[in-house]
Amino acid sequence: MMISSKLTVAHLSQCSRVSARVARLPGVATPDWCEVAAKTLLRLCPDSVVSVTLADGAAAPGSQSESLSILATGAASDSQTMASHRIHPDSATDIGWTLSDASHTGPAGLHPRVAKLRDLPSWSRWPVTASGKRWAKLGIRELLCADIAVPNGPNGRELLIEIGSPNAMQRFERGEVEMVSAVLPVLAERAALAFGADFSQTLTSREQMILVELVSGASVREIAERIDRSPHTVHDHVKSLHRKLNASSRGELVSRYLGFHASSPAAARPDSQAQPQIQTRKARPITTAHA
Repeated sequence: MMISSKLTVAHLSQCSRVSARVARLPGVATPDWCEVAAKTLLRLCPDSVVSVTLADGAAAPGSQSESLSILATGAASDSQTMASHRIHPDSATDIGWTLSDASHTGPAGLHPRVAKLRDLPSWSRWPVTASGKRWAKLGIRELLCADIAVPNGPNGRELLIEIGSPNAMQRFERGEVEMVSAVLPVLAERAALAFGADFSQTLTSREQMILVELVSGASVREIAERIDRSPHTVHDHVKSLHRKLNASSRGELVSRYLGFHASSPAAARPDSQAQPQIQTRKARPITTAHA
């Protein structure tokens, strides 16, 4: 069976590089997680503005938008016109569009849904929404919209991706749409680590700084010297990290930041993927012959 695709060799190479970067996103909820994710996705569509929002919500039947509870949001652009690193305020409950319409039925699933805003019923009302007006201040009047559910997260938790083109004459090509679709499952897996079922609260900027230092191998005393705080203060932050990340050791803190869960041993994998067990025999006693 032939599979039609608009992806070129250059597109595939770019997808590979961006996916590798996405796979290195923190496995914990940092204050700038969505902003860093947006900067990474920006490599797929240079000269654009990318917004990544993680939210709980669902579209009401017949609605052209969703009622959202935003958990985290961030944006990135190569331009200096952005006054802040976000499009949507934390208090926003509507981003002005939804993919839960006639052509994209149901809530977000584990497979990404990607569409141009002008192809959605939401397009007619989007310019007059608060979200549309925020984008318009950046000179954006066309969006590529995408959503995907966060695996193993609470029902209704999803990633919402918006890529805005400042060029009114530019239209998103099929290749760009397919690249976004290819990378989003990897992004959703990383979001599941940071904002999945175990998520309780986001780290503070100071906690994030200290955790990054711990990951690099620095001691409490070394961290205290670098941030000009007492070792006691740093130790208090480390205790807070243990509590927030449900970690019992410094090694587990590092493991969780990198996205490896110590609570998922090899024995928990399916038999077909389990590591082979090496059988050893009990050593026999060595006897010596007597003359």
